[in-house]
Amino acid sequence: MANTTGQKFGGRQKGSLNKVSSDTKISLQKLVSKELESFEARLETLDNKERLEIVIKILPFVLPKQTQIEIEANNIDPFRPITINLINEEPLQIEANENTD
Repeated sequence: MANTTGQKFGGRQKGSLNKVSSDTKISLQKLVSKELESFEARLETLDNKERLEIVIKILPFVLPKQTQIEIEANNIDPFRPITINLINEEPLQIEANENTD
């Protein structure tokens, strides 16, 4: 018989730690740490093509993927002055040059 009350019965209490996940994460961290110690030496044993393929595969885990952002600026004045306050200096005011085309 299905639970249709919307209440939770049994299982872990809210806020309690998932011990299996914690133990697994610790084990994986140890494994990866151990592998990283010899990773560079192993890369040196590969030919250039293999080494490049490995680097390309691990790159997404090192650098975040870039996404394109588009902004519509229909009602924005592109020649609005910008004020930058520098520490221990006089305020510096930068104004955009108006294009007279």
